[in-house]
This record gives sequence, structure tokens and C-alpha cells, in this order.
Amino acid sequence: MKKVTILLAAILSTFLLYSCRGNVSSVSIDYGDSQIYTKQDMDDAISLIKAKFKEFDGCVLYSLKFVGDTKCKNNIEYCNSLDENANFSECMIFTSSFQTPKNGDGAWSGDTEYDWEWYLARNTNGKWELLTYGY
Repeated sequence: MKKVTILLAAILSTFLLYSCRGNVSSVSIDYGDSQIYTKQDMDDAISLIKAKFKEFDGCVLYSLKFVGDTKCKNNIEYCNSLDENANFSECMIFTSSFQTPKNGDGAWSGDTEYDWEWYLARNTNGKWELLTYGY
């Protein structure tokens, strides 16, 4: 009986751990039309957004949309201002739409849909860095 109880507790703990994480399983992605970035570039950046979003307990990510080359080019200076030690040469921005759980946790209102922007940048090392996100 003790083994069954331990097994059930482990299963329940695993379920609770994963059920509280942010849900990115059915996100719709709009890559737009970029003359600068490849789909692989965008997928690399999107993987960072999804990883961060999974920390948003109980939230569901509905969509990610690339904002376009012009806005990205115009924000390289802004991205560099977020990290004084960086020398970013590229910036990528996505908008998102997500739903919060019924009970807000203080970071946002419960049962509300939010539209956020996500700023990522990279320099000569070729790896994207998630710099900031939110309104």
C-alpha cells in the first residue's frame, strides 16, 4: 500500500507541475515576410520566447507574430540600451496574445487576454538573447 501511495503522489506531483506551467502547445505563429531573417532565425528566437512563457503559470499562449523588418531595424539602438555591455547588430520583435488563468497571481488580472511585445537581439555570436517583454 505504501508503494501505491508513493506512486500516486509522484504522479499527482508531476501532473501539478506541468499543469501549472504556461501552455505553448497550440500557439499560432505568423512569420510575416522578412527580407532579413530566415524561418530558422525566427524559430531560434521563438524557442526562447516559448521557454520563458512556460514560466507563466496557468497562462495559454495563443499567437506570436513577427512585427516586420522596419520595426526591427529601428529598434537596434533600443536593444543596445537594455544591455550596456552588448553590441547587438540585429533585433527581432514579436507580438503575442495570451490568456491568463481565472485567478490572477498579482502579476496580471485573472481571466484576461494580454497582447505583449517580445524583444530579442543578437550580435556576432549568432545566438538570440531575450532582452525584454511586456506591454
